[in-house]
Amino acid sequence: MLSIAQASKESNSAANAYGDEPWSDRTLSNYIVRAKHPFNAEVRLDKLVENFVTPTDKHFRRNHGPIPNIDGAAWSMSVEIGCRAAPAKSCTKTIRLEDLISLRQFEVVAVLECAGNRRDGLKAIKPVNGVIWGP
Repeated sequence: MLSIAQASKESNSAANAYGDEPWSDRTLSNYIVRAKHPFNAEVRLDKLVENFVTPTDKHFRRNHGPIPNIDGAAWSMSVEIGCRAAPAKSCTKTIRLEDLISLRQFEVVAVLECAGNRRDGLKAIKPVNGVIWGP
């Protein structure tokens, strides 16, 4: 398991592609860190069972690469869509972060599970690939 001090020290390395990982934003005491780079962690079972619906600060963390450090004021993405006026052409729509933030928000209760859940049990039977997750 990775301590908060170790995580902070490693994330501050300028040569580290994962230097922008938001360690200070995570309540690491709730987690069992399975991989530091990219960050992958599961919630400790004693913390997970405290709530019927898992709160955001106790959600598993599954990353496949470094978390980007973006300038929210300058960030945008382009989406290519089909145009109704000219079906043979495509249109590009640019969306800024502030556009996304201004959208109406909805709360949805859903079931979400990492595909690696209980991989530690599978590993006990035969070799498996991937991050070894517990229950």
